[in-house]
Amino acid sequence: MLPVEDALALTEQPNLPGTVDTHPNWRRRLPLDAGAVLETFDVRDRLAAMQRIRTTEGER
Repeated sequence: MLPVEDALALTEQPNLPGTVDTHPNWRRRLPLDAGAVLETFDVRDRLAAMQRIRTTEGER
């Protein structure tokens, strides 16, 4: 599994443990509509790289 924030290469965490009012935990807005996330080349490249690694690791 890959968090969508990682697929989009976002640097801010969606949740920062130990914070209540100083960080908008679990209320982050994505820079794209959910349906458009998989349409970006960057995200597709990251997912393809993960698939290649999983396939290669499975062959060992």
